[in-house]
Amino acid sequence: MKHAIKLNERQLGVLRRIADGEITSRQMPFLTTIDALRSRGLIKIGSARQQEKLTITNSGRFYLEHGHYADGAEPRRPRPRTADLVLAQIRALKEVEGVSPKQTRRAIRILLAVTREAVRRGHSVSLYRGGQIELHIRQGGVTVSVTEKFARVPRELTAKEKQWIEQAKAEPHRLLPKPRTWERGPTGMLTLDVVERPRMSSYSGDWSDERGWRPENHIEEILAYAESRAAAQEARYEAEARAMEQRRHKDELDREEAIKQFVQARRASACGSKWTTGAMRQTFAPIATS
Repeated sequence: MKHAIKLNERQLGVLRRIADGEITSRQMPFLTTIDALRSRGLIKIGSARQQEKLTITNSGRFYLEHGHYADGAEPRRPRPRTADLVLAQIRALKEVEGVSPKQTRRAIRILLAVTREAVRRGHSVSLYRGGQIELHIRQGGVTVSVTEKFARVPRELTAKEKQWIEQAKAEPHRLLPKPRTWERGPTGMLTLDVVERPRMSSYSGDWSDERGWRPENHIEEILAYAESRAAAQEARYEAEARAMEQRRHKDELDREEAIKQFVQARRASACGSKWTTGAMRQTFAPIATS
């Protein structure tokens, strides 16, 4: 159809494998592709007792046969959660996982800035428990999280521990408990991480106070990096789809060649059997009549 959302090579390859029963459940690294096929009505996921069972729909079979959607079956892109709703959810966060209460408001401001820039660029955003956000970019996606560095910080001593320290100064030769003067705690330095989702490579980007890169000052750079990772992810998916189709085509050719050789061998065997029977009759016929 004129405005139909055509499948890319990876999506088409995964749809064929689902139709052939090679992929029967949501599995890595096909999660994003499977969700995209389901949103277009080409496959469906099983009932409550079979949450992961995948089956192809009539629309999916039609697409495989004709290369386009059936008339009147043009899919619509799934409506993402509105930006206002996601922004409201971020503002309502009481805590951000991995961030101390003192730095929570700043972490939320950073997440809000990333979300606004992502929406401005035409991407959809989802919020996950703990304060992580996922940016949906083309067929890929990245997870953005803000964490705080924890390290040794001065520890507040109890009155008894302070007394021990004073006694140790006054009586250096006396054996007294030596209290620990530090503990692991928040440093106030935040780091923003960008990681592919699902994580299929070791690539990740981070912007940290510790290195002098305050995340809120690099929002456009962060989004540009996220888009580059999503593009690389999509290119990798396309390469995997092409390789999968090449293997599939080779398997079909090998199967056809094996069948051809088997038929030829059977025919040769049948011809050989007939020749042997005829030769035996010519050889032993005079003996039988003598």
